[in-house]
Amino acid sequence: MNKISFTIILSSIILMSCASRSTDKTVVEKTVQEEVISGDNSFDDFIKKFSKDSVFQLSRVKFPIIYSYTSEDDETGAMSTKQIQKKEWKMIDLVDKMGFGEEVKIIKEIKDSKTIELSVNGVDTGLSITYCFEQENNIWYLVKIIDQSN
Repeated sequence: MNKISFTIILSSIILMSCASRSTDKTVVEKTVQEEVISGDNSFDDFIKKFSKDSVFQLSRVKFPIIYSYTSEDDETGAMSTKQIQKKEWKMIDLVDKMGFGEEVKIIKEIKDSKTIELSVNGVDTGLSITYCFEQENNIWYLVKIIDQSN
């Protein structure tokens, strides 16, 4: 094989390799863009992904998130509030009924077209936590947690 033929073959292989990489990158970018444009198809699809994908979950919590809770020291039942920062966040699973270390009942309450609350209640305990979600630009976010457990 002469030097010119070898150079032509090698150049062809390199060009085909670059072309296939470019196509793969375009497909990946297109998929990501389509996901961003389409937003969340439904709240149920969103909550499944939110519960199973920690990176996705972090991207869909409005930090610092407001956490309201009943204080054990306060006999009046008044709510205390604190803010949870991103670095303090612990993954939550709002699909698995055993995800809270005990059997829970999860109730979805649609407040309006852009607000949904998920109430997590212990079956035989005083666990009672409400997760408030709001839709912004066709994308769901967790915006507040209300813990009324006793």
